[in-house]
Amino acid sequence: MKNLTEGKEIKVILHFATPMLIGYIFQQVYLLGDTFVLGRLISKEAMSASGAVFPLIFLISSSITGFASAATIIISQFFGARKLDKTPLVISTLLITSILGGILISIIALVTAKPILRLMHLPADVFPLATVYFNTLMYGSAFIFGYTSIAAVFRGFGDSKTPVFLSITSNIINLSLDFFFVAGLKKGVASVALATVIAYSVAFFIAFWILYRRLKKHKLLIKPQFSKKFFQKLFKLGIPSSFQMSFVAIAFFLIYTYVNFFGTNVLAAFSALTRINSLAISPSLILASAMTSFAGQNYGAKLCLRLRNGLRQTLISAGVLAISLSIILYSFPRQFIGFFTTDRQVIAIGISYLRIVSPFYIFFYSSRIILGLITGLGDTMSPMKITWATIFGIRLPVAFFGAFRVHFSPFKIIPHNYKGIWWGEPVNWIAGLLLAIKLYFKKYNKYLKTCGN
Repeated sequence: MKNLTEGKEIKVILHFATPMLIGYIFQQVYLLGDTFVLGRLISKEAMSASGAVFPLIFLISSSITGFASAATIIISQFFGARKLDKTPLVISTLLITSILGGILISIIALVTAKPILRLMHLPADVFPLATVYFNTLMYGSAFIFGYTSIAAVFRGFGDSKTPVFLSITSNIINLSLDFFFVAGLKKGVASVALATVIAYSVAFFIAFWILYRRLKKHKLLIKPQFSKKFFQKLFKLGIPSSFQMSFVAIAFFLIYTYVNFFGTNVLAAFSALTRINSLAISPSLILASAMTSFAGQNYGAKLCLRLRNGLRQTLISAGVLAISLSIILYSFPRQFIGFFTTDRQVIAIGISYLRIVSPFYIFFYSSRIILGLITGLGDTMSPMKITWATIFGIRLPVAFFGAFRVHFSPFKIIPHNYKGIWWGEPVNWIAGLLLAIKLYFKKYNKYLKTCGN
């Protein structure tokens, strides 16, 4: 358990974030390796299938991620206020909710997978592979949900190292099984999904064992109890975060639908690019998560001056990192996309994406950190509203009208230029930052100047 209410703000935040960042980057490296296995060792159609189901997987995982984020907020505030005795019931309620929810969502997803994938207009050579990959992955939802919840609990206690250990362990298992199944046994896309299920199952049981033993040392025991009070609190704080991520998932679903109209090559490139982009923006998500835990503990302790200092210092550090990544990806796009495929058309498409999107990372980084602070203060509704407004009001329209031509007489939609899809992302990031800044100064800046100081 780590106290985030003492010490130099940026040092505390970076010390807390660094293990998480290492773990997250390691996870993204695993995803790159996973995509390498699919694209290089199987086929570009297999790589496209994995990318095509990503929006559905993201939509499903967002349901538990919101509850997990709520648990981080609640536990970090209890920790900051020195009320540890209340945490076991929160943890038990979270685990019961996540595991049972994972089972229910698995059943629903397996029944609805094919109709939803048909709505995405997947290329004929990709559809059967995507269906098999998705269905196999859904059998492990309960373990994935349980692992995600326990990792959030550790972060609420200020422990960012244990989730990293668990993440690295599961990723090593996952990638090892990928190569064993595909390169060794010559299996297909289903085996890659099965490797993920096995890895998360192992990680869940290890995580629970570590958490149980650690709480026991503090004379805190997890019992199979369900608290209606804490469930309502998890629901109140978690639903906005879940909706926020669900909006992102729905946007991905629609963006992939746009991409599918341009054929397998564009889909293959975009599937690989989502992995590269995820790796590039991962530090911002980790810093935002660290900011949420930092804000929760310091807000619980009424140390609001530390919050303002921590925000300012973190924004500066994040800006330097974002600019550096932009320069690297803009300068060497061929090398990054070429890791996944040797297809010249796919590589050319990938270069166009990175040249358009990479210069704008600083906008995404800054908005995530500001919203991470606001979330840690217990306001999960405002970030949700901003996400909703920018995705549906800006990103999707910009992508659609940039990529397609609409004729009204007779009415038809004609694919025109896939690069228009790429532009939706940076325009969305710029708008998101402007709204986050407006929210902060309108609602929180004055308050943080005076509370508890």
